[in-house]
Amino acid sequence: MMLDYPTPDLYLSAYFLTKDIELIGVQRSPDSPRCFFVFSNPLACKVAVKEFYNKKGSVEPKTYAEAIRSLKDRVYAGV
Repeated sequence: MMLDYPTPDLYLSAYFLTKDIELIGVQRSPDSPRCFFVFSNPLACKVAVKEFYNKKGSVEPKTYAEAIRSLKDRVYAGV
């Protein structure tokens, strides 16, 4: 059973943060510039993925923008 949920999608990850899904960390791929955002609670992530892609989710715009900024900071800071 998987205990975390990795995704390379910045905007989906920001949505997860607005849904209070805990970000465990950012993992960098050793052979490419790509990184993965790793979240706890895979079940909550799967529900949020359906909401996000089916355009059923709702978030406060400023909170979403702040989440995107925070994730970008972590990527570029190497955290």
